[in-house]
Amino acid sequence: MKAFINTIIVISLGYAFVVQAAVLDASVIVEDRSQRVRLVAVTQAFEQVIRSRTGSTSVLAEPLAALLADSDQFVDNYAYSTNEAGLTQLDVSFQELKLRQAIMTAQVPYWPDQRPKTLVLLAQITTMNRSPHYITEADDALIASMDKAFEQYDLSMITPIWDLDDRLIASPQQIWEHDRERAVELADKYGASCVLTGAAYLDSRARYRINWTLDCAGELARSQLGALDIEGAANQGRNLVVSQLVAQQAVDLSGSVNTVLMEVAGLEAYSSVVSLRNYLDELLHIKRYNIQSISATGLQLELNLVDDIAKFHQRLNRDGLLQRIDDEHYYWVAVNVE
Repeated sequence: MKAFINTIIVISLGYAFVVQAAVLDASVIVEDRSQRVRLVAVTQAFEQVIRSRTGSTSVLAEPLAALLADSDQFVDNYAYSTNEAGLTQLDVSFQELKLRQAIMTAQVPYWPDQRPKTLVLLAQITTMNRSPHYITEADDALIASMDKAFEQYDLSMITPIWDLDDRLIASPQQIWEHDRERAVELADKYGASCVLTGAAYLDSRARYRINWTLDCAGELARSQLGALDIEGAANQGRNLVVSQLVAQQAVDLSGSVNTVLMEVAGLEAYSSVVSLRNYLDELLHIKRYNIQSISATGLQLELNLVDDIAKFHQRLNRDGLLQRIDDEHYYWVAVNVE
């Protein structure tokens, strides 16, 4: 499930310009193309989208359960296709802004798109082999199951190739012992902000007992799992990552609103105005904004922020597109925002 962009033409301030409207895509395998099957598939696809945008499955009970009955009201478009396995699937695009507003009304935090890569390190012992050894992508079903579990939440999971350099950084024993320094060194090498380390024991009944350690941008979390099948173990490891990232990243769109005024210079042409507005539309820290005035020197905007202004400034500093001069004056330095 990924966010894609549809282009529509809007008239504002007497000028025609392009606004980008995001859609959220999900696909569900269907047995036929009947209306009955399509309606069920749309609801299933909408469940995927809600899960991905909130980081939780419990909201499908309350308070978002009522949305599922009206899932077709959020559909932007749909089409049938054939996947790599030759099966027919329904590809559905949902209106991101409309869903975001519904989640805000339900007072559920919204999980934005900026999700870091997670490096997964696994070492395993079995009833036959009591010495820890690497679990690699090439020879273990647990990795494949975890990759599928991560994909359900639009998470990017990577694993080491375990070449000589990787093996010199972290041995199976060091992974088994949750050596944090070694794990972080591997994460840096692979450009991952999070590293999930698992020490797994596989018993004779193909059940896993795993001790997990997760380090996300310096924040540490731990979990111990027992007597789980492959799918259960994969889901639990994934859930540890999801819960940590949601705690760090989700934005409460229903929070108290702070109103601020800002003047933006550096808008050399109306294409720059378009880019600025597209950027502001994507910022979850902004509940809404209004253009107060427009002139040759720039725009004057009124912003309603769902977070305090310090968090808003942190986001601007991270992106580097809208530079702050002081509390009221900003300068647009981006030529275009994709």
